[in-house]
Amino acid sequence: MGTMSIQPHVTFDEFLVLEQEADVKHELIGGIIYAMAGASIRQNEIVMNLSITIGPEARKHGCRALAADQLVRVDDMNGKYPDFGVYCLPESDTIYATTPSLLAEVLSPSSHERDKILKLSIYKRIESLRAYLVVDPVSRSVLAHLRDDRGRWSTLTCSETDVLTLPCPYMLLSISDLFI
Repeated sequence: MGTMSIQPHVTFDEFLVLEQEADVKHELIGGIIYAMAGASIRQNEIVMNLSITIGPEARKHGCRALAADQLVRVDDMNGKYPDFGVYCLPESDTIYATTPSLLAEVLSPSSHERDKILKLSIYKRIESLRAYLVVDPVSRSVLAHLRDDRGRWSTLTCSETDVLTLPCPYMLLSISDLFI
């Protein structure tokens, strides 16, 4: 992942101006702008399966399901394009979202550690977030980070044969449906 700017740190608002003029997508991590790599066919299939599986339930609950191109502002130094997200609260901006209920990332060899560790610590700062799913296409598993009503996080490792209860939208997710 290469940097776009020679500035050592930029704010989200500065990033947004640069991002709107860029030819490729970037993420802002700790005030540093990083170019994003393209996704593989397998990653895109899993994102589509997330959309097909979770999207209809999200709509039933009055939420929106959006994939890949939805920028999420975490705070003044972090902005991300998660692979998939569910948004149940009204958003005041049309360019970026601030109140996701569920976010999912599909691992790739280049993003493996960043998605499992760094993005988790950043995403946990979002008050509205109830679930962060890290989908591993190689092991055909999901690492599910779930926040309860008291704000406490728990982590479950789900194999392809498991069914996961999602908190928002509330639904049962058959992990095997993600790998069809």
